[in-house]
Amino acid sequence: MKKPTTFINAVLAGAVLGFLPGASMAGDETGTVSAKGVQAPIEDEPSIYDRIWALPTLYKNPDNFWLQELKLVGRYHGQYAIVDSDRGRGYIWENRRQRIGASVKFADIFKLYGQIDINNRWNPFYRNIDVAYLEVKPSDAFKIQVGKIKPKWSEYAISSKYIKAFERANLVNQVRAFKSSGISASGDIGKWSYYAAMTSDQLDAEFATLNEGLYFIGSLGYDLSEDLPFEKAAARLDYLHHTERTTFREPYKHAFSANFTAEDGPVGLYTDLIYANGYDNDAWGLVFMPTYDLIEDKLEFVFRYHYAHGENDSMRQAGRYERLPGGLEDRGFGEDYHSFYAGLNYFIYGQKLKLMTGVEYATLDDSAGDGGGYNGWTWFSGVRLFF
Repeated sequence: MKKPTTFINAVLAGAVLGFLPGASMAGDETGTVSAKGVQAPIEDEPSIYDRIWALPTLYKNPDNFWLQELKLVGRYHGQYAIVDSDRGRGYIWENRRQRIGASVKFADIFKLYGQIDINNRWNPFYRNIDVAYLEVKPSDAFKIQVGKIKPKWSEYAISSKYIKAFERANLVNQVRAFKSSGISASGDIGKWSYYAAMTSDQLDAEFATLNEGLYFIGSLGYDLSEDLPFEKAAARLDYLHHTERTTFREPYKHAFSANFTAEDGPVGLYTDLIYANGYDNDAWGLVFMPTYDLIEDKLEFVFRYHYAHGENDSMRQAGRYERLPGGLEDRGFGEDYHSFYAGLNYFIYGQKLKLMTGVEYATLDDSAGDGGGYNGWTWFSGVRLFF
């Protein structure tokens, strides 16, 4: 990746860093999809970005058996959204994600990792534990995590640090499991990769118990880079089972995701086919998301088409930000959901510091005729960084 050295980039970075939480405002992870520009190259003369992003690493010595690394970790995602729909208009500035924590690597195979969520206006500062786990990784073929973890299924397996659009596909958010207490095992064996997890579905506890509803997740992936005419290509099949019927959202008992990722030069592609078997109603859908580097490793164009069908009006408007104007009837439920997203991502310091903007048009058909339909536009703009 070519490093930004222009005065304009330096000014942009300074403005972004000065716009972190704490200013007056209104209103774990690794990506399973490779991301361009994640790691800046090493140069003889480190840039201002290199020096800033080196500060959170408090200690690093791979030759020290007892302590290899101690560093602060965190991310900030601030975004502005304007909605113009048949339900009305609305707008909001949101500190979408504010997290701070630490990572400690020791005894070669162990890692302690934890992050907390920070409240929107820092009053109070602490909101809840985002993730907190002990990781043991004796080899690339086997890694285990125990604690409050993020279950990986479909597009939710991709860290928010690397997602291409502002929000994940609506059906993914409606079906997925949430971060909670549990255990996971994963690894890479040759071209194959696997992931298995068991987590609690309790959302109101920092560390939930496992004696109520549970999620079981299994995933099997295969590297297709040598089999297809792409520089990088991978396919994955994910399965999710929910043992209990819950009331906090539309309940699904079984859910499947068949997703595919490819990169070739400036072109990228992500696709996902989803089917969810509900306790009451089934749902299915697809995600088609091509990307193109307009300027290599600097400016990326993203397009996404998402379709989702929920039987008997069981598909709901996206929580961010389609329900923002209010005026909901039937709580915003319908049957057939379509969305078209187009956006630009500008990389100031790779994925570690970027600006994003995009627009999305979405419709939700109201087959029951009880007022749950939707038709509207959402414009997004924001900044994302992590360390």
